[in-house]
Formats: sequence, structure tokens, C-alpha cells
Amino acid sequence: MYKPGDDCISIGDFISNITIVDIFCGPGHGISIGSLGKDGSEATVENITVHRAQFFGTSNGVRIKTYQAGRGNVRDVSFVNLTFHEVQNPIIIDQHYCFSPNGCQDLDHAVHIDDVKYIGATGTSASELAFNLNCSKAIPCTNITLENILLGPASSIKNVKSSCNNAYGFSTGIVNPSSCLR
Repeated sequence: MYKPGDDCISIGDFISNITIVDIFCGPGHGISIGSLGKDGSEATVENITVHRAQFFGTSNGVRIKTYQAGRGNVRDVSFVNLTFHEVQNPIIIDQHYCFSPNGCQDLDHAVHIDDVKYIGATGTSASELAFNLNCSKAIPCTNITLENILLGPASSIKNVKSSCNNAYGFSTGIVNPSSCLR
């Protein structure tokens, strides 16, 4: 059962072949894949599609979060036709998920994130980072697609930007803020 302040939808370990359509989410943490790979565990999540989702004042929009000690794969994930209304972190991948206030050190293994598509996203970000792809140096995110992304600032901020660490892929069509993929 959904509780305000929790994930609208949470996709955990060993989930595959799921399609999620016509979601209205808020308040809360948005749609999360993870957290995966806690305590070095194996994770496999694949063939996930989220289509026509709207987010209202959530702390996250669409998020993939993995612990560094984990192993396995997240692959073949599509987020299509998303609308964000004053969302704190509209698009986020965090391969450094942890509970330490000082963050976590890079490790030599991680859950591999591959073939993730963000296609057709519009709306406003309530933080300067409209999309934040924070991937592992040892096991970077690969084959990330940004296509027709148009995110602007909510009324509380002036500008939005993107941040990519060890995120590889390509962008096509209009992408705002500018793509930082390598």
C-alpha cells in the first residue's frame, strides 16, 4: 500500500518484463528501481517500461539506485513520456547509494546499468540538477539514451543543469539541459 512520502512504485531485485502505464505520482519519492545490491548481493532487473507517468512535487522522478558493493545487471529499461511538476530530482541514476553522510568510496565492482532510455520528458525541476547520472568508475553506466528531454526550472530556481559521472551513451532530438553523456 502506498504511503505518502514513500516510493510511488518500487521495483526490487529479480524483477523483469514489467510495463507500468498512466501513473500519477506525488508526493513521495517517485518511481524507483532499487535499491539493489545491498551487502554485495546479486541483482537482476530487466525489460522494464514506464510509459506516461506524471510526477507532482516528488523528491525524485524516475530513479535507479544501487549500492556499490552489489553485483549483477539493470538493463533494457525505458522511461517514456514523462511529465515533471516541480520535482526535486526528475531523472537520477545513483550507483553510489549508501547511508553514510560523507558518501561512499568507489569500489571495484557494482551493479552494471546498461541500455536505459529516457524518451520524451517535459516539465520543471525544483533543483538545479534536472538530471543526475552518478555512475561507478569501475563499472560505468553504458548505452544511456536521452531523447527529446525538455526540463526547465521551477519558479523557485533560475536555471537547471545536468551532471554525468561515468555515464556513456548518446542524446538525440532536443535535450535541455544540455546532455553531459560521454
